Amino acid sequence: MAVLCAVSARREPSLRGRLAWSAIALLACLVLLEEVDYGMHWYRAWNDIPYDGANNVNLHNTGRWTKRIMILVDTVTVAAFAIAPFLVRYLPPRLRPFVPSAYSVFTLLVIVATGNLARALERNGWHHSGSLTGNFSEFREVFTYWLAFLYLREVSLRRKTVTAPAA
Repeated sequence: MAVLCAVSARREPSLRGRLAWSAIALLACLVLLEEVDYGMHWYRAWNDIPYDGANNVNLHNTGRWTKRIMILVDTVTVAAFAIAPFLVRYLPPRLRPFVPSAYSVFTLLVIVATGNLARALERNGWHHSGSLTGNFSEFREVFTYWLAFLYLREVSLRRKTVTAPAA
């Protein structure tokens, strides 16, 4: 996402657009740092220090922050990808180019279905390798990032089409 946003910032003709893409690129970098515990995952791996789940540097796996962030992400995701595409005609014209395609609801449905399938597989004894146990939130995060990437790509391509000079 950070690379996509950086490239989009370079292609953006307006200063406001360049600043917005740059800010999103920085936010993507911060999310990446948060996911890797600001480098502590690598430090532990390189120094053969076992990870016991304690001493996290990140916020999203700490105390009440986990639940709060999940609620916020779920609310924004449903509003942006399941509701906004169908209410786009009621939004101000300047916001319409940033509303996800109505087809994005299918991606959201696949994410929900995949999560439910993984839970059903575990409930029915398909957890022998241990890859599902305790990893549902990690799968959910990957899907959330994938949805965000697809959205940013869609907006980037839309902006490229909109701002392209007439032939």
